[in-house]
Amino acid sequence: MSKFVANEIKRSGKDIIFTTSVSEYHIQRFLNELKDIDKFEVTVKKHKESRSSLQNAMLWSIMEKISLEVNFSKREEDVLSVYQDILKQANIKHIILDVPVGARNILEESFRVVVKLPGSEHDDKGVSKVLYKCYVGSSKFDTKEMTDLIDCALDYAHQVGVYDSEIMSIKETYKL
Repeated sequence: MSKFVANEIKRSGKDIIFTTSVSEYHIQRFLNELKDIDKFEVTVKKHKESRSSLQNAMLWSIMEKISLEVNFSKREEDVLSVYQDILKQANIKHIILDVPVGARNILEESFRVVVKLPGSEHDDKGVSKVLYKCYVGSSKFDTKEMTDLIDCALDYAHQVGVYDSEIMSIKETYKL
């Protein structure tokens, strides 16, 4: 199913005209999807820019510096551990889920960080359950959420002793 952003919307009688800047290829693909459909549903929502690749690169650069300071390593698992810590500290995008005891591994397949809420074990109609705070990964963030996460990562870097000159170098490299 195609998805695109409308830059402008005009009305002409009962016609609604969307203007977009997608490529000819994407327009043709969209029209091909419509050719066998008599009626289709249109959903409209405010467009939010997803995080930029520069923001993503900057975040991972900061996390590598933090991992070197804290773990004396930039191995993938050590950097991912820092990433999980930052997601928890930033407390940006998460949901609370009430699931049966033992379902944590299923949650960990869908979320970057899964934290059991202390004292949340309870019985629900004979089923032992627990509450988990589940954090979404930064790939699902918009630019504002990513900016907030980067700010949290920069604060964390400063707290653990990453040199200000290294932080300034990262900021200059990515110019964000």
